[in-house]
Amino acid sequence: MIFARMGSSVALAMLALSIGCRERAATGPLPDPHARFAGYTKTCSGIPGEIPNDYLAAQTNNDPKLVDGLCTWYLWQGGDPSTYNGKPDTGGDPFFWRALEKKTADIEATTHEHVVFTLLEFIDSRGRDRRFADLGLINDPGCRKSATADAYGLYLDRCDDPYASGVIGLRLSPNPKFDRTRWNAAEFFRDPRKYEPPYLVGMTCGACHIAFNPIAPPADPVNPKWENLAGSIGNQSTPSPRRVRRTSRR
Repeated sequence: MIFARMGSSVALAMLALSIGCRERAATGPLPDPHARFAGYTKTCSGIPGEIPNDYLAAQTNNDPKLVDGLCTWYLWQGGDPSTYNGKPDTGGDPFFWRALEKKTADIEATTHEHVVFTLLEFIDSRGRDRRFADLGLINDPGCRKSATADAYGLYLDRCDDPYASGVIGLRLSPNPKFDRTRWNAAEFFRDPRKYEPPYLVGMTCGACHIAFNPIAPPADPVNPKWENLAGSIGNQSTPSPRRVRRTSRR
């Protein structure tokens, strides 16, 4: 599983190149990123987030162990950033992806190859309609497209679950390192080493494994329903880095 996710990080880095988002800096006083999650108390087997009960029942027959497994598969991002205490091994996997973003900037500075990516750019809501066609990504059925930037200058899907990013398998969390007095979205997307973003994006196991159900495919791949998702067959539509590089050059 670890090697599969590490391999997927390379694909994600390449996929991110196909979405261009060089936007304005947010202006005025910035809110605390925890505000997005304030008051949200829903959990699935203790993990923040929500999966519809009818889908859970259909997939698990309400077996408690299977429910625990499905909630973990779909929602657990390999740790909780709120546990970060300044030490390198705290805060979980979302900080791994954040470190990877910075590493791509290091590589670009050395090689002058355009390899910088950020997962916040990757989930830009303006690309929602082409996520599956271009990248093989599956839109979260509980989210909707947004054409309006938030207070940070980010375009995020509007979701019932604030931890949802809009893409199945990618989850949001408030970044405990975010400095509300120092943020420029445009500069961040050019060089993710300059600023800490308001949100971290983490990856669940389902990012690689959840796919459209071949016996109940969606009528519209852009707007799937929960019953169109199969959790363990593997997403065969995720493109190879070579295909993504071709897409990014269009």
